[in-house]
Amino acid sequence: MKKEHIYRIISILIGILLALFIGEICARIYYFGKHALSYTVIKNFCPLGETDFIEMDPDFKRMYTLKPNIDSYFKGVRFKTNSAGQRDKEYVKRKPKNTIRGIVLGDSFTMGSGVEEEDVYHSVIERQLNEEDEEVNVELINFGVGGYNLMNYLGLMKTSTLEYRPDFILIGFCAFNDFDKPKRNQNLSKIPIKRKKSENRFWKSYLRVMFKKSNLWKEQESTRWTRELNTKDRLYLSKTFKSYAAFQKTHKIKIFINYLSYLNDIDNLNILKQIAKKHNLTVVDSYGKFDYQNIRKYQISEMDAHPNHKANELFARALLDSEVFKSHIQRLKQNI
Repeated sequence: MKKEHIYRIISILIGILLALFIGEICARIYYFGKHALSYTVIKNFCPLGETDFIEMDPDFKRMYTLKPNIDSYFKGVRFKTNSAGQRDKEYVKRKPKNTIRGIVLGDSFTMGSGVEEEDVYHSVIERQLNEEDEEVNVELINFGVGGYNLMNYLGLMKTSTLEYRPDFILIGFCAFNDFDKPKRNQNLSKIPIKRKKSENRFWKSYLRVMFKKSNLWKEQESTRWTRELNTKDRLYLSKTFKSYAAFQKTHKIKIFINYLSYLNDIDNLNILKQIAKKHNLTVVDSYGKFDYQNIRKYQISEMDAHPNHKANELFARALLDSEVFKSHIQRLKQNI
């Protein structure tokens, strides 16, 4: 083979490699913006269980918790926890005077995966209530942890919330998976803590991701993650809500269920409302506030369906506009 042919082949190969390299950089800028080359940010754009942010908890009802005093990045945004392992500012357990306090329970939607701390729905609610009335302080303490379910919320109610003396409890019900009953043998060995060596997301090809996603999202419908609830699902909801109602009655602490969904899932929402009503639980929802033909604009990324700040704003607005919630806050203010 002549030298000119060899040089030509080498030049073509170098050109292809250079084009792929530039394409990869462009793809990373598209997905991660200014963090396109950040090892920490991209490495932690992954499920919570693949990070080093969680630790086992000896209480089987909680199973695992966020580590205290984290200061890093998760799903592309700053991620910090306080000394109690909450993604929130510091709180004293003894409720201050002239303060209304709510405990917020939930999974990754409530923890705020991919959303700045101040933009998660409960932070928006807290800020709005304090701006409306400077004479009474309102605290909403975030107990949300990615991967938690209805049973974990119940466990937290019974083991952790009471020492903070809450005036009400707000449960962020994730419509994507909170309908799912946990596996029967759920235990510490089943939790998502480094069960196997996970992929380092920094070394992943995001140019390849872009090509794969181009067709995946083209004809996306808002029903993609919804499913029809069966009898077992309904029994699970009813049993769990019965336990919530018993806690509410025993401790005289009002429980609100904030239905977190940007999907067109009115059938499942109505079923949940019927079950909640049977057990004297209040459901607040933001159904009808979203553009169901373009749900991508409510997601943190094309790679991740967690709700972004726009969706969280609508989740917050639903509660702030709820007459039941507003009346409850007003009664608490009158009793201070």
